[in-house]
Amino acid sequence: MSKENLDQFMNQVADSEELQTRIGEGIDADSLIALGAEHGCEFSAEDLT
Repeated sequence: MSKENLDQFMNQVADSEELQTRIGEGIDADSLIALGAEHGCEFSAEDLT
């Protein structure tokens, strides 16, 4: 389920310049996970690998 949430969040990022700007090039895993949760997509650091 978490992997599906990550995929959903990445689709949101692809469609949103605001999210792309917030992520930038130097976001760490914890910040990315928190941002995903803000947008209703919960996933873990393990899902990022």
